[in-house]
Amino acid sequence: MTSTELDVPKIEISFDTPNRERFLRDDFRTKRDSYAILGRGSYGIVIKASYRGRPIAVKILEKRSTHRHRTRYDSLLNEANALKLRHDNIVTVLKIVDDVQFGLVLMERFDGYCLQRILSLPRNQPIAVQHKLLILCDIISGLCFCHRHKLVHLDVKPQNVIVTINGRANVADLTRNYLCKLCDFGSSMRLEPWQRNETLVNRGTIRYMAPELLRGQSRPNDGFTERADIYSFGVTMWQLEEDRFPYEEIPCNEVIAYNVVKKGLRPDSVTAVAAFGRRVTNQQGPIPTGRFGCLHGSLRAPVSLAGAPGDRFESDAVVDDVLRRQGISVEYRGRKKGPIGAICAERGSSDRELTVETLKDVFGDRYVIPHQKRAQLRQMMRTLYDKCWRSDPTCRPDAVTVRATIHEALEKIVLCKCAK
Repeated sequence: MTSTELDVPKIEISFDTPNRERFLRDDFRTKRDSYAILGRGSYGIVIKASYRGRPIAVKILEKRSTHRHRTRYDSLLNEANALKLRHDNIVTVLKIVDDVQFGLVLMERFDGYCLQRILSLPRNQPIAVQHKLLILCDIISGLCFCHRHKLVHLDVKPQNVIVTINGRANVADLTRNYLCKLCDFGSSMRLEPWQRNETLVNRGTIRYMAPELLRGQSRPNDGFTERADIYSFGVTMWQLEEDRFPYEEIPCNEVIAYNVVKKGLRPDSVTAVAAFGRRVTNQQGPIPTGRFGCLHGSLRAPVSLAGAPGDRFESDAVVDDVLRRQGISVEYRGRKKGPIGAICAERGSSDRELTVETLKDVFGDRYVIPHQKRAQLRQMMRTLYDKCWRSDPTCRPDAVTVRATIHEALEKIVLCKCAK
């Protein structure tokens, strides 16, 4: 039977001043289902719109008096830190609107995909080494710009990187038809004297967070610096290089936090991760399957660090108490923030569907790199991310040094012959 339902076109609203005021006053509540939605999350929704003649995405967050919604609104206000940032590798935030009922973030919109989504898509061959380096170069270039302007992102991860599939870019004489942009400044903070007493509780994603943040050094005066972003970049670098989700064998974020701080656990700690994987499997049943399956947020699996079944933690409250006594901040538990990066995570959020063929065309290997040189490049990357996630922030390289090292690796590829 043929459906008689009409395919009603979605509205792409103009957010110039008169229309924006009407939208805030009446339209959003009465026409909520009529707008072209790019993404949804605990923060609210992101819709298609236009502003001063250019396509934009608008993040909408409803204000309420509860603590949960206040936390979300605080994260939206942090987006204002990116208002004056203008860089090719940072998603441009055009305007923040603080209304009585809603908070709005107006940002540039383009044809692209979330990097996490790209990494999650099954494919026949890995992303070519030169593209891994180019992606990392874009991310660290965005961080260089942020740090130069005394701004820390505090939530660097593939989910907060948008890969635009438009135009062409050239880095180290390597041409590609995409560009990576850092997005979601909802956890960001300025390293200015007048903000030195601002707390960092509920900022970041546990699997990418630096030990000093997990330890509870929640203010810049505690020794917190922009090197916290470098740690997160190191984990992202490892994920891109190894094609695996960090700590994928350990579903309990609290266990990860404890061991990162107290025992120096890192994503490449193969023996430790395998041991935890066996223990979790024995106690909790099967691990969630799928490459890069979403393990963000607080997964309620209180796994004990002790071997005997009688020594297991009895509840989440007990886990929290143990972590607090060990000096690990656990206030992050209440925050389940959907990033702006999610605007490219939903089906249909881009004009082109992401396919294996698209990945092969965009990220295919176009260089004949000898085996020995590939091994050298791999070792360079391993050495770099090992430096990035050192426990002592002062021993981590700054963003400029990291970018220079990645450029050095790219220059080695340029010397290779192009693949036919």
